[in-house]
Amino acid sequence: MTRFTVIKLIPESPLSLKGEERGALQEVLKIYLQREGRIEEFPIIPSTSLKGALRGIAEILGRSMRTDGDPRRKLMASHRREGNRIVHDVSQVDELLKHIGPEERKLLDRVRSNEERKSYIEYLSCPICRLFGSPGIASKVRVSDAIPVVRPAFHYITRTSIDRKTMKVKEDRLFTEEIVLGSEFRFVIVVDDLDYLEEELFNKLMAYLEEEGLQLGGGKSIGRGVMKVCIGQWETR
Repeated sequence: MTRFTVIKLIPESPLSLKGEERGALQEVLKIYLQREGRIEEFPIIPSTSLKGALRGIAEILGRSMRTDGDPRRKLMASHRREGNRIVHDVSQVDELLKHIGPEERKLLDRVRSNEERKSYIEYLSCPICRLFGSPGIASKVRVSDAIPVVRPAFHYITRTSIDRKTMKVKEDRLFTEEIVLGSEFRFVIVVDDLDYLEEELFNKLMAYLEEEGLQLGGGKSIGRGVMKVCIGQWETR
């Protein structure tokens, strides 16, 4: 079963979306769209940024969910990143195999390395990895780019860069930044064939977004990109 929903993002603070740099000007990431017979530039929040933000929240939520002695829940609770790798604490590989379907088992049969086979079993069994993808495992969640409903206002702010080590102003680093003010953004989430545990995690994620919102783009440390989130009605196909 495939489900679709429209997500509305309502900015509550200026939005910084880094696009092209033109000399000392940092522009907002934009695309050209035709609206009412005219072609205009619109800011865009890329699907990769949205999906990355959603995954980060899902990883926190998944680690906090009750385990109840369920091996998949325990696996999800141990999900973490070590550098560029996703790792889990696994002690019941045979139990995890019971939750892997016949088609996926065929893929496992092609894996020769015991270590690689163990990793695949982890990825196939972890609800976070199944929802958002992992090495060799396709994501069940697909996210579109977020586009404004109407063309928003753009504003320009002149700033200086700060050296994060010394916390002092960098010399000769005066620049002008373009930011987005106002305007509702919308994007679509599509999810495919979730099992009971994946659906539980996904529903928790949606509830969290409606309650807490999202923070997107650059300048988070200075309060940029705070978004109120409204979840639309699901359409099932």
